[in-house]
Amino acid sequence: MQTNLYSMFMIACIVFVSCNTSSKNSTTDNTKHSGSGEPKISAPAEQDIPYTIANRYFVSNTYNDGDLKNPKITTAEQFDEFFGMATVMGPDGQPTPIDFSRQYVLSVISALSDRDARISPVSLKHRADTIVFSYKITGGEKSTVTTRPVLLIIVDNKFQGEVKLVKVSM
Repeated sequence: MQTNLYSMFMIACIVFVSCNTSSKNSTTDNTKHSGSGEPKISAPAEQDIPYTIANRYFVSNTYNDGDLKNPKITTAEQFDEFFGMATVMGPDGQPTPIDFSRQYVLSVISALSDRDARISPVSLKHRADTIVFSYKITGGEKSTVTTRPVLLIIVDNKFQGEVKLVKVSM
């Protein structure tokens, strides 16, 4: 009886060890091994970030070039310091709502111009610890008024990092 118990214990140990060994030798697609023998999880090199363009806002006339040191705006108070609402009548006349408890705004403000210039988003990507926002400025015809073109995009707070603006020439 003791021999049968011992034999069953040895068989159970062999089965347990063989199952455990096969899982140690397999790796998943997102795991890389370093020279130290410890696996490292590899993050995607680049990730697209969804965003919403904020419409019906303008740059305050008290703004001077360079006043906004960081294009990332995280509070309503900071936003209101630089921007105003441009509400008009009609179905699309309300400014895009921004919930600063869940979102932040990235802004690109151009210099005063008498041209009908437009700033358009190209891409918003997360690379390592950096948010890279690429945009383009298209020049327009000469106008009789001076304006300050602006582009505001709304981003979810789950995407964090140092912001880098990249002007793309097209």
